[in-house]
Amino acid sequence: GYLTKGDHVDVVSTSISGVTQFVVENVEILEIGSTATNKNGEDYTSLTIAVPVGDVTKLSYSLVSDVDTGLYRLVLRSPVDNGIAGPVIYTP
Repeated sequence: GYLTKGDHVDVVSTSISGVTQFVVENVEILEIGSTATNKNGEDYTSLTIAVPVGDVTKLSYSLVSDVDTGLYRLVLRSPVDNGIAGPVIYTP
């Protein structure tokens, strides 16, 4: 299904070298913007998420350092899943 306001997600990053890690976990979606199209003709939707103060620097650094090379995914969490995996890193 689609993400909706109030859902909780994990932000997962995969660098160009193939390293995948959780950036922030179990953050709430506060708002979902309308769909827009970038200069390459690709559709995207903006989201506003509630990030704990302690994770803001980590998220900000991660987004800036991999802006042109990395891949980000939002992973929808079960409403009953409140666990935090921590800094788990996967390298294929």
